[in-house]
Amino acid sequence: MTLALINLTKDFGEGPILQDVSVVFNPGEITCIIGPSGSGKSTLLRMLNRLEAPTRGHIMVDGEPLKETDKALQRHRARTGMVFQAFHLFNHLSVLDNCMLAPITVLKLNKTDAMQRAMGALEEVDMAGYAHRRPITLSGGQKQRVAIARALSMTPQVLLFDEPTSALDPEMVQEVLQAMRRVVAKKITMILVTHEMTFAAEIADRILFMDEGQIIEDRPGRALLDDPEHPRTRQFLKSWRGKT
Repeated sequence: MTLALINLTKDFGEGPILQDVSVVFNPGEITCIIGPSGSGKSTLLRMLNRLEAPTRGHIMVDGEPLKETDKALQRHRARTGMVFQAFHLFNHLSVLDNCMLAPITVLKLNKTDAMQRAMGALEEVDMAGYAHRRPITLSGGQKQRVAIARALSMTPQVLLFDEPTSALDPEMVQEVLQAMRRVVAKKITMILVTHEMTFAAEIADRILFMDEGQIIEDRPGRALLDDPEHPRTRQFLKSWRGKT
C-alpha cells in the first residue's frame, strides 16, 4: 500500500502545524521522521491514519484520494496500524483481550481465529507469557510491547509509531526497540516518529527531517545523519552527536 500526502496543510487556528507538505511512502519502506518538538511530526503521522482531517490538501492511498466515508476510513485504519506514545490499552481487559478486540470487532474474525492471531503477535514481542495479565500490572516497556502486538494482530500493511519510547526509562527503551527490530524483520512498511537517532540509523531506509511544519530534508537512511545537506538539519544533529 502506497500512502501519500499531497499539498497538505493542517491549521488548528493558531497558525499551521503542517504547511503544504507533499510526501510519498512506498510499500516495504522503513521511514524515520526526526526533528525538534513542535515541528509537526506527530501531526503528519496522524494524518496518514486520518486521525486528523486536513485543513487543505489530500491524503492518497494507492494513488486515489482517501474517501471521507465512515466505511472507507474504517477500512483504511484496519490496514494502517498505529502505536502511540501513551499505549492506549484498556486496563479492564486482559493483554490477550486487548489484542483480540479489533480483529473481532473490525475484521469480524471468530474468537478462535482472533485468539490465534493475537497470541502469535504477543509471541513476536515476547509477551505471550503475560496474555492473561491486566495492563495496569505491567511496566511501561511491557505495555508498549503489548501495544505493538495489538497493532500486529490486525496484520496491517503499514505500521505507524508515534515516539513509542519517549515515555520510557533507558532499560525499557531497549526492550521496546528490540521488539521493533523483530517487526522490521517482517518487512512491513513502517513510518516512525522518533528521537532515537542511533536506532533510526540502524533500521531506516529513509529519514525525513522536519522543522516548523515542513519537510526540510528527505534522504536515504544513514546519509542524512552522516552528511546532512540543509543547515537546519546540521544544527539539529549537533546536539545528538554531542551525546554519542
